[in-house]
Amino acid sequence: MRGNVSGALSRGRWGVAGPFAALALLAAPLTACTTNTCEGDRGGSTVCVNNGSAPDADIKYKQQVVTACGQLRASSRWVPPADRESGRLAYNKRKVLEALRTSHAEYRGALDTLWRQETPGPFKARQATAKAAGDAWLADVERLFKRAEVELPDPIPIDGYYVVSDPKETASRQAFLQAMTALGEKECSLEEVTAS
Repeated sequence: MRGNVSGALSRGRWGVAGPFAALALLAAPLTACTTNTCEGDRGGSTVCVNNGSAPDADIKYKQQVVTACGQLRASSRWVPPADRESGRLAYNKRKVLEALRTSHAEYRGALDTLWRQETPGPFKARQATAKAAGDAWLADVERLFKRAEVELPDPIPIDGYYVVSDPKETASRQAFLQAMTALGEKECSLEEVTAS
């Protein structure tokens, strides 16, 4: 049924509900493309041409946020292998601290890359919140590393479990991850996110 939709309507090919169904079909693509130029082609479908409008920029920016979260998650996973120290397996304290510092540098690099991206207008306030939360978290992580240098034994026995934690770092990490989740509109976590 190529050609004129109004001609098809006037001939009553869709029956009683036909005109309303046709109007709904014609209206749906137009509402989906309100920020774009939309034109009907000869086959009756709708062609939307993006004129550099916000939705594509928004989608691209959210993807950049999700990518940064993935980089943070990947950087938080690596732990150096245990060494044989004095006849037993243990972690070399220097290597563990180097791994932590490498992760910290990778966190900062991923976030600095994100903060340098053009931020679409609707995301500016959330980006400022996420950046401030990220800066606070990275500062708390740095303080935690300084404590780890003092508190972790050398070597670190593999059969023991040593935790150097701080409630302030835990709270700032959660605030940062929540801000990143709001910014990218997708859960941001340092652990693998399982689909529910």
